[in-house]
Amino acid sequence: PLDDRQAPREVSGLVQAVNGLLKRLNQALERERRFSADAAHELRTPLTALRLNLERLAERHPGEFDDLTAAVDRMVHLVEQMLLLSRVESGRGFEQQTADLSELVAQSIADIAPLALRKGIEPSLENPHGAIHINCQPELITTMMRSLLANALQYSPGGTLITARIDTTGDKAVIRLCDQGPGIPEAERDKALSRFTRLDQRIGSGAGLGLAIARRIAERHNGSLSLAGRSDGGEGLCVIVELPLAGPL
Repeated sequence: PLDDRQAPREVSGLVQAVNGLLKRLNQALERERRFSADAAHELRTPLTALRLNLERLAERHPGEFDDLTAAVDRMVHLVEQMLLLSRVESGRGFEQQTADLSELVAQSIADIAPLALRKGIEPSLENPHGAIHINCQPELITTMMRSLLANALQYSPGGTLITARIDTTGDKAVIRLCDQGPGIPEAERDKALSRFTRLDQRIGSGAGLGLAIARRIAERHNGSLSLAGRSDGGEGLCVIVELPLAGPL
């Protein structure tokens, strides 16, 4: 809202009208956030019950309900992502502290390594700087990295590489995560960061929230997330995350 205490009398009415509009807009956005969180929360229980019933049916009729089970699993994943996005937007439930970014990234890579190896993909971490400290909510940073790594795995063909490199520039830490998948055309990269956007419906089974959640987590840490092509000119996509280096909490 605008400060109306020092506004000239001639424009005080306009200032009050703008402030009223901004207040109504904030209220509308808050209602939208509450609705998304409440809807996701209410959907989680019946979906869990449905999944359990499908498991019982699948035991009696092997193979007949695989497609339906996969569809329910996608819905459960979507609900969990909506709940996570609501928590990220509100900032509740996460405690900020000073953490070593290189450790968080290394742990995230270790978490997805078994899935990568099953697909014949080799994930690696390059860090020539040692410990790199940032003020962050560690749970959110690892969530962001796992989401980005899972996205890279989903779109990477077998036998390729996924490389994460951590650098520092000025007062920022920079994570550059590159794969050797099909990549995203430059004109569509901004769109790919929007919620519920999947550019190629033929690949993967996500809901199009992973990149949007990752970008929001970076923004909540006063950082940024962007997409770029590979610097070596090869096929693939690079996700670049910039986060401020640690300062006083």
